[in-house]
Amino acid sequence: MSRWRLLVAIPVGCNLAAFGAVLAVLESFLHPVRFLGLPVGVVAAAVVNLAVAQLVGRATRSRLLALIPGAAWLLTVILFAIGRPEGDFVVAANWTGYGYLVAGAVGAVIGVLTLPWYSLPPPSSPPE
Repeated sequence: MSRWRLLVAIPVGCNLAAFGAVLAVLESFLHPVRFLGLPVGVVAAAVVNLAVAQLVGRATRSRLLALIPGAAWLLTVILFAIGRPEGDFVVAANWTGYGYLVAGAVGAVIGVLTLPWYSLPPPSSPPE
């Protein structure tokens, strides 16, 4: 990796981590919302995290940078699930909360794993 690419990747990675944390905050307060009896936040976490991983991976051509928002999302959601001494928490310990954690994490991982491999150069055509 060249020096300039590394100098660009560090601030981009920090911004992606902040974006993942902001998504976690927004989705954490959305996860108990229901539509027709089904939790909207669980589906939203999976779809949004998958889309973010795909968009970041295709824009940066890097699987590592595509993984950063998902990792920051998971860390933030886990911190929201831990109860404080006062008894406050955002993500409840019920099936909706666990489904939200699993769906968001699986969505981010699937988004990263389904990215094309950019590290290999395209095959050259044989000489004629």
